[in-house]
Amino acid sequence: MKSKTFTAYDSKVKNYTKPLYHRNAAEAVRAFEEECNNPQSQLNKYPSDFTLFETGEYDDETGVLTFLDAFVSLGNGLQFIKEQNVTQLSQITQ
Repeated sequence: MKSKTFTAYDSKVKNYTKPLYHRNAAEAVRAFEEECNNPQSQLNKYPSDFTLFETGEYDDETGVLTFLDAFVSLGNGLQFIKEQNVTQLSQITQ
């Protein structure tokens, strides 16, 4: 079965997270959004630092990992913060 591969880039650390495997981009975005809204997560504490990218495809039958020629940005963490968390973040930064 083939899975899409994704990673989040941390602009402060200048490093990518370990690869994430999902069926499609929608599933990856949902998982990223969940982490962005989890108060225990680094993505919630510093959402503007993280951007989610689709990076390629992994085939678990062949073991082949194929990368896209250019990673596709699926959005910055700030875009995924739900309104209730935006208020909390603005209070923290004041």
